[in-house]
Amino acid sequence: MQDGIAGKLGLGYLVDMSTVSEIEAAICKLPVDDFWKLAEWFNAAKDEAWSKQMQSDAEAGRLDFLFNEAAITPAAGPIQSRSA
Repeated sequence: MQDGIAGKLGLGYLVDMSTVSEIEAAICKLPVDDFWKLAEWFNAAKDEAWSKQMQSDAEAGRLDFLFNEAAITPAAGPIQSRSA
């Protein structure tokens, strides 16, 4: 059974890479279709990591200042444009 991205993409690649440079070099050698599969997977993984971090930050109260600011701003009235 394949693990990691190669297994998830079903590409059949299993190569031991331990540095960003090695990974970048391998990506450059991918066939175009596999490159785009990797790009889609990476974007989804990045989005999922961002969502988990935002959820964790919200639960820990690290975003409370944003919620508080959003609650106060409408009470201050409409946003006024600045004169140049």
